[in-house]
Amino acid sequence: MEYFIFYMMFSIVTASFCVSCVTTGVQEKDKRAEAYYRLGVAKLNENDIQGAFVELKRALEIDSSYKEAYNALGLVYLHLDNYEGAKESFKKAINVDPSYSEAYNNLGLTYAKLNQWKLSEKAFTSALANPLYATPDKACNNLGFSLYRQGKYDEALAAFKSSLKRNPSGYSPYYGLALSYNTLGRYGEASEFLTEAIKHDPNFNGDFKKAHDTFVERKRKASGPEEKDNVDFLEIMNY
Repeated sequence: MEYFIFYMMFSIVTASFCVSCVTTGVQEKDKRAEAYYRLGVAKLNENDIQGAFVELKRALEIDSSYKEAYNALGLVYLHLDNYEGAKESFKKAINVDPSYSEAYNNLGLTYAKLNQWKLSEKAFTSALANPLYATPDKACNNLGFSLYRQGKYDEALAAFKSSLKRNPSGYSPYYGLALSYNTLGRYGEASEFLTEAIKHDPNFNGDFKKAHDTFVERKRKASGPEEKDNVDFLEIMNY
């Protein structure tokens, strides 16, 4: 399951569950925790945030070492704009498993929401340190935006390109490449990559008028860096 904050992606994975080496009593406890966890994730997918919160808390009451439940609970807090709760939940997941890339990625996104870019960069880099991370393209993409916000444009370009290499069907990195090249004054490349973004983005499927109207509306509603991004996209569309 993926979530987007502007062009950044949240990640959550379903439980990979093994109870073959524990006692019957622990097995029963884990099965109940897993059931609550899966129900919580289902409710989160349905945007039933309160219901997801209740079920995930139940899972953690049964098993306080359930890293996936902490990760999902962090996403619930993010939906509620409770960034302190989100950070605490993701850090608890990481405390259970210091190599838990999905939680590092989501922690990085929480810092990004708070414009704490250096901390977000560190979290995304930690996510990528695990060679077994199943979806490193997400963290590469998010790292790219973190670096872009810090003015590290060449490093951002490398991160976005790495994301596309890992997942050629992605579209978010194209937006990052367009913004980075535009800032560097490489306008032809900026136009090329924004065109690719609009073609690959399932919200547009190559409909440039729809993309233009969406950027105008986002510019009207956004503020700060996100407002500037949409101003830049509209500018690039005129090249």
